[in-house]
Amino acid sequence: MAMKGLQKIVRSVRDFGRGMSRVPSLPLPPKVPSIGLALGGGFARGIVHIGVLKVLEEENIPVGYVAGTSVGALVGSAYCSGVSPVELEGVASRVRFRDLARWTLSRYGFATNLRMISFLNNLLKVKTFEELRIPLAITATDFMLVDGMLAHSLPTTPVREMGAERVLAVNLRSSWTKAEGPRHIFDVIGQCFSIAQDMNCAQAKRCADLVIEPDVTGYRYDDFEQSAALVRLGETATRAALPEIRKWLEPAVQLKPVPSKTALVHPALDLEGN
Repeated sequence: MAMKGLQKIVRSVRDFGRGMSRVPSLPLPPKVPSIGLALGGGFARGIVHIGVLKVLEEENIPVGYVAGTSVGALVGSAYCSGVSPVELEGVASRVRFRDLARWTLSRYGFATNLRMISFLNNLLKVKTFEELRIPLAITATDFMLVDGMLAHSLPTTPVREMGAERVLAVNLRSSWTKAEGPRHIFDVIGQCFSIAQDMNCAQAKRCADLVIEPDVTGYRYDDFEQSAALVRLGETATRAALPEIRKWLEPAVQLKPVPSKTALVHPALDLEGN
């Protein structure tokens, strides 16, 4: 009797297994690609990045990685440390060139950004890369680790190497000087940087899936007083790009192949698409 009972249990388990093999597999959960944000340099014009971040947060676009150059590194580090875009907008409305740097003549160059140390200490919510809520890469040129604009004016390659599957780049292309020409030697040097930046960006753009280029024409490198207008430029340019960005968040849902004719149908699954 015991043997017959055991055989009956084995048959039941076998029949159950056959039935389960005919149940169609459920859809795999859609995988959202990791999005990396590459924030280019541009000094005061980089306030545009705040507008970009505002829209991404308002539209629930997840940012998985950030790479920044120059002012892009400053905005990116603050954001990754936990400073919200709204908070950044408030900071931008108060900050001026004198809070970040000053012109000076030394054997290292024509400007010093030592004042930025105090500025960042007051701004950042954490003090180490390991504490950041979003992974961050900051570019620097291997020449006493000066501004990364010389090496990666638009840091798409670094953010791709971090693991981003989709790269959204924000490029602040503009002339350093206005139409009337340079005002002093620093404008001449700045315009040289702008020319180098444009040449450097060509390759960087090819590494991006989408490039946002807000029109910052007419804004000077030190136009911190125009922060509200620059934030709006970033918002407008990003909203125009939203349809393309949203496509990244709508991956096709694939069904695993069903090994045999369907005998049992999961009640939550309608194979006819209704």
